Amino acid sequence: MSPQRKEAVPQQRDGPLETKNQHQDDSTDSAWDLDYELDQVANIASPLEEEQDLRRLKDKSGLPLEVLRRELKHRRGRSGNEGSSPVSLVPEEPEPESEPVGGIELAESLATEIRRYLVLPFDAELVIATWALFSHTFEVFRHAPYLAVISPIKGCGKSTVLDVLENLVPRRIKAEGFSAASIYRVIDKERPTLLIDELDAFLKGNDKLRGILNSGYQKGGRYVCVQGEDHEPKAFTTWAPKAVAKIGELPATLDDRSIVIRMERKVPTEAVASLGPTSDAAFLGLKRRCIRWAIDHRDSLAERNPDMGDFHNRQADRWRPLFAIAEEIGGPWPDMLRGAASELENRGERSYALDLLEDTREIFDAKGDSCLRSDDIVQALIAAPDRPWAEWSKGRPITPHALAKMLRGFGIKAERGRVGTKNPVSVYARASFEPVWERYFPSPARGDKGASDTSGTDREPF
Repeated sequence: MSPQRKEAVPQQRDGPLETKNQHQDDSTDSAWDLDYELDQVANIASPLEEEQDLRRLKDKSGLPLEVLRRELKHRRGRSGNEGSSPVSLVPEEPEPESEPVGGIELAESLATEIRRYLVLPFDAELVIATWALFSHTFEVFRHAPYLAVISPIKGCGKSTVLDVLENLVPRRIKAEGFSAASIYRVIDKERPTLLIDELDAFLKGNDKLRGILNSGYQKGGRYVCVQGEDHEPKAFTTWAPKAVAKIGELPATLDDRSIVIRMERKVPTEAVASLGPTSDAAFLGLKRRCIRWAIDHRDSLAERNPDMGDFHNRQADRWRPLFAIAEEIGGPWPDMLRGAASELENRGERSYALDLLEDTREIFDAKGDSCLRSDDIVQALIAAPDRPWAEWSKGRPITPHALAKMLRGFGIKAERGRVGTKNPVSVYARASFEPVWERYFPSPARGDKGASDTSGTDREPF
């Protein structure tokens, strides 16, 4: 947690704020007005742009940053522009580091500190560290990829990832849920970094909330609603960094917009530290360095067009901001991040394939047939709760062709046959699945009735 800073009470003045350089500058820059400039800064919602403008005014006016920040706070309080309620949802941000910060030293320090508290898949700490820097600079990019932390069951460290990020990202608001009416108002007013835990409960049956989250992925994303007795339309921005945690797979539309980290339960031999006062102090220093790095590198990041290699389309869109930051950091970081990104993307593809194997096994077990039509398997997949198949491709359900393509990778192919039909149709035999199921989901013992066990998941049967 950030320590409380004592601030002097601003003095009420009858005239404009006087600068140290005012007298010598009047002859050369008579049009410049510090009071006017501060009024303009008071209307800025972006913390990064605000800090940059204050530093510009510091250089031009000769006044200390502390004086300018105090004056800015006074003006916002006087104009009622200091938040939508007496108590802001966003905590006060620490001061930036006073000296310039080296990118590679900062990135390595972030990754090391993150790894102290988490058991993560292949180099995922590199991704989390880079995404933390992205949250400080997101406004210069076209897309804002979500950081999605998922796991098959509870107790895998998803919430701890959000707890760590809470100490590093700017203007964070952490919650286990938002109403549809509140989330776009919160984003529009506070410009926060949203940390949403228990996303599965948050989105369940709430398509409106899902649509609001989807809209905030691209710069300029808006949610429009009508307000007041006259039903006047008003647009609210939904553009903001968001990190979410969820049990199970993401809906397909969110998965397309997310950098996904798949957590696993740690084993007893894997020891991690606990978050506490010591970690708060370490994270505070890191956050101050993140803020300073973002201020110093914002303009050059806006000009970067990183080489995306084998990443294309939506996949390239979601990784481009992090690749740009990695190139700005320099050193070995770009290659290291690309390796981590490739591994995480490949794990995602493998995970979906294994999910399909597991789900087809449950379908065959539930129906009790030795052969099933391709269409019947597809319909059962689409009807399964909390699975990705109903929104498999661009929000549309999985098709028999997509099913065949995924199963072909395991050597499973459909045959033509008559199962409850007059004409031949695509049919899958249970016998062609069983060797593959045994390889990836081995039975506890030969002949054991637990062969259909789903590893402790609590999903409803097909």
